[in-house]
Amino acid sequence: MTIEYAESLEAVEPAHLQGFFVGWPSPPSPERHVELLRGSAVLMSIHLDFTLSGPTRWRAHGNARVKILFFSVSVGFDVSWGDDRKATLPPADARAPLLAALGDARNWSAALPAGAEQGVSLGPGPDAAGRIVVHPLGRLTVRQRVVPLNVTITRFGSGAPERWNSFSVTDVAVAGRSVTQDFVKDRFARGQFFELSDDDKLSKPAFEPMDAGVQVGLDNGRFGHVSPLELRYETNIVDDVHAPSRRLVALFRPEVAAFAAQIAVGAAAESPVLRTGDAKFVAPGTAGGVATADVLHVIASTDDLRMRTDVGGGAATRTEAEIALARHLALHPEDRGTLHVIAAHEAAPA
Repeated sequence: MTIEYAESLEAVEPAHLQGFFVGWPSPPSPERHVELLRGSAVLMSIHLDFTLSGPTRWRAHGNARVKILFFSVSVGFDVSWGDDRKATLPPADARAPLLAALGDARNWSAALPAGAEQGVSLGPGPDAAGRIVVHPLGRLTVRQRVVPLNVTITRFGSGAPERWNSFSVTDVAVAGRSVTQDFVKDRFARGQFFELSDDDKLSKPAFEPMDAGVQVGLDNGRFGHVSPLELRYETNIVDDVHAPSRRLVALFRPEVAAFAAQIAVGAAAESPVLRTGDAKFVAPGTAGGVATADVLHVIASTDDLRMRTDVGGGAATRTEAEIALARHLALHPEDRGTLHVIAAHEAAPA
């Protein structure tokens, strides 16, 4: 903490004391000082130019100059006092808010996997409040933003984590049976969960994707009975705009090849929804346009920037790569200084 004083002072009446008076010099000077005057003559002055920091511990360093009549003495000083103990905030419990977030229905969602077709539509059932309706082919996701999973945190908010500093989801059961789970990511502020140096705060990203929850689904879902349906069209003839249309009694049954051709070039295929905006720049058969992705990092040798897949296992987020490197160096201290974390596009192939 550095205390600074204003450069200007309001004009005040000098305080008289036994024929002398004390006042601030005018115009004000960047150097802070007090003068003892008689009339317009300066009998004594004290000049201080210092920096005060603290509160643990307090430190004052700077220069002091005392002037009496025609004599002046300058002294540099650097003094400290008080307790040398660092001021720390009490530890914070990360487990309780994490469990509360996982139990909040607003953090749960259901969606179909990419490319899947919805065979049936689901409507709200009785007592739907607080319940998530999942399509038989869908995936159920829980995602929270309280604390990242699968990493060891050293901070939680403004304090150290209390008792628990690592969290993970080890098993998910549906109807008493364990199902396969995949971790999903979200962006977390690194400074809220890890101790960072000043250099790290400037050079590393403020937010980074980390595990935030899990996604589950039934990989071996069973389909129900499939009933074939014969497709037929009604034919309406409109030959007079002022008279009602005439419907033919016989239904029209298209040929399979003709029906497939109509789907490809019919009204649905030519819908403005599919032909306007970014969609008009997408080539047939492609999934979409331009997309961006997060920069992945790897562990590489400091000599030739060659990727070390035997240490980190492959591309990952920067935090995951740093954790993998720290674990490796804890077991192999002889590798210190020979490995570092860099962006995947900067590394040479393994």
